[in-house]
Amino acid sequence: TSLLEHWQVSRQELQTFILSLKPEDLVSEYALIGRGNVRGREVLFSTLRHLAEHLGHMEIIRDWLSAGNVF
Repeated sequence: TSLLEHWQVSRQELQTFILSLKPEDLVSEYALIGRGNVRGREVLFSTLRHLAEHLGHMEIIRDWLSAGNVF
């Protein structure tokens, strides 16, 4: 599958997961390796921030390639 196809499937899975969250999921604590116990909302925000960073990387690469650059 192409990267775009993979992203479309992953995006749908992520959306389904986020919509399935209950308020108590966001205030419950979860044990994370190296971070200790954190609330669900912190895990969600951290994951979304990390995803946004990758999106930014993809946009930079797209723009770079659109300008005629090659690897």
